[in-house]
Amino acid sequence: MPKRIGSLKNNKIPSLSKSNIFLLNQIETWLETEAADGDSSPNTKRSYLSRIKSFLSWCDTSNLSADFASEGDIKKYRTYLIKYGYQRATIAAKLTGVRRFYGALCSLRLRDDNPADNVRAKADLTSKTDRIISKYIPDREAFLGLYRIPNVNTVIGTRDRAMLRTLCYTGLRVSELCALNLEDIQLDEFPTLIIRAGKGRKRRHIPLDKEVLTSIFGMKNSVIFS
Repeated sequence: MPKRIGSLKNNKIPSLSKSNIFLLNQIETWLETEAADGDSSPNTKRSYLSRIKSFLSWCDTSNLSADFASEGDIKKYRTYLIKYGYQRATIAAKLTGVRRFYGALCSLRLRDDNPADNVRAKADLTSKTDRIISKYIPDREAFLGLYRIPNVNTVIGTRDRAMLRTLCYTGLRVSELCALNLEDIQLDEFPTLIIRAGKGRKRRHIPLDKEVLTSIFGMKNSVIFS
């Protein structure tokens, strides 16, 4: 089993073989022209290239030809990731990068099949609610203490309480919350919040429940909206 391969951030990934450099260059060109109809964000391309380069480096250190890898080889890569302590979400992301890599090779007619199609990260049997609480709210009392800090008798306090409630109930990113305008709230039969420029520059709609609406309109004259 090879040593754990480093990340691109700290430049610890070893140099690739010539054949894998060729494959990586082909994939980079494909991402520029084909992924998301040629409109994938720089962060998306960087992320995919990082995951693909990690896999190609593993192939080199395992004396494996990436362009001829089998489903069994992809499973060995998954086993390697598990053995060296990568979290399930990281493993899932890396395997997604591998699937995209072989999908691109198929599109470029450099391969007829995708050996990573049926290889997934091991299932997490923890309930979704428990995963969210353990990841984002490890200490319920600490969260409630934070929620009680804003003074709702002031404009700023009302705003801050509404921001916390909106983040908690909708799952917005902080940057998305800060970019909201009042017109982003659609009040029809099914109230929604419009995110105009989310991850990957994608627009999306988030349903709003009564509690979030009450909080938002309780502070609609505060400085959160421009």
